[in-house]
Amino acid sequence: DCKNDDTYGLKLYATHKTTHIPDAYVIYPSLVNSGYYAMATTPLDTAFIAKSTLPRAGYGAFAARRIAKDTYFGPYGGLKHNDSLIAETTGYAWTIKNELGELIYFIDAFDPNNSNWLRFINSANAACQQNLVAVMQLKITFESLASNDNKQFYQ
Repeated sequence: DCKNDDTYGLKLYATHKTTHIPDAYVIYPSLVNSGYYAMATTPLDTAFIAKSTLPRAGYGAFAARRIAKDTYFGPYGGLKHNDSLIAETTGYAWTIKNELGELIYFIDAFDPNNSNWLRFINSANAACQQNLVAVMQLKITFESLASNDNKQFYQ
């Protein structure tokens, strides 16, 4: 029972061995400065948020240490809604579809107070930069395609 996506060389098996790195737990969310909750969820032993190396990208997520292939992060945090106009304009929305390809909802991380650190993962400028792949199973997770060592994450 293998799902093979030759585009990215990713193979997912029912028994595929992976490592999950959860978000950092924010003990007192009310004490986090407005606009910084998403940053506060960054697992600091694994990643950090800094100015992106991409032009006009704002912030980016970077590996703080070597991260093995088949490590995954998530789920992607944000507000669920069904407004395609908002989803198209925010730049932080993922489309969640059912097995028929029909829209279920959007998960939108535009609001940094209602999202997590995964909102800072930027799209690669070229396929050779991509080191994460988004995996959708009624939620979005990101899986590492290769070992990352102090590199910016790109999906």
